[in-house]
Amino acid sequence: MKTNNIRIYPRTEAKKKDGSIPVYLRITINRHPVYYSLQVSIPNLKCWDDEKKRVRRNSITNYFQDNNTIDAAENRARAIIQEFKDRFKPLTPDEFRRRFVTEKDFDKNSFYDFCTREIKYLKTANFSADTIRGYTSYVSKMKAWKSNLSFSEINDKMRRELNIHMIQDLKNMENTRQKMFAFIKSMLNRAKRQGIIDNLPFQEGAPAKKRQGKREFLTPEGVKILPVYLLHRVKVSGPERPPIFQHCRNWRKA
Repeated sequence: MKTNNIRIYPRTEAKKKDGSIPVYLRITINRHPVYYSLQVSIPNLKCWDDEKKRVRRNSITNYFQDNNTIDAAENRARAIIQEFKDRFKPLTPDEFRRRFVTEKDFDKNSFYDFCTREIKYLKTANFSADTIRGYTSYVSKMKAWKSNLSFSEINDKMRRELNIHMIQDLKNMENTRQKMFAFIKSMLNRAKRQGIIDNLPFQEGAPAKKRQGKREFLTPEGVKILPVYLLHRVKVSGPERPPIFQHCRNWRKA
């Protein structure tokens, strides 16, 4: 892996509407440049010290706070690079992006912090809104059950207790519980790939197994009379079979 020196500079070609110039961090990983806005802007180039790569003292901006922001970003970037060198692991642009963008105040021992970081990364990776919504819901549901959860607490006992909670307290069906444990397994696999944990804490499988739903389908004859059925608002409940369901296979009485 060849990683060029980190560069911090005002990106003049990306001026804002008010004319201010945003300050960016650029790092090149395997000849692939990656750019990050540091959420710092200067009114003009006179406010930039190109030798120190910092905002000059001025009466227009809060230069002291801006430089603290730049310092923190540069230190975080260098720490990520050094960590991968120490572990003899290749650093990819995606991995750097995940760590750099989402690792502020990140507790590596916290399963919830890890999940929150991964969800933020998945948003930047253009995962579907439904996936993001589902993952966020699973974390919220787990936090309501147990406010703090470390990786060391995740084991077969914890999984059984969560399963019981979802059955008895939340009245969740098997498919809902299966999706929850699939989410947990997915996050644990991500944590293992990133070196957060060494091994998966439990065996394959989940307490809840997905149940295949039984679907019923209308025949072509049933489809033809469906508009009539809807027009007259025929009730489908009760022991009597509505006329439309004379053409429905696998019909079962309520």
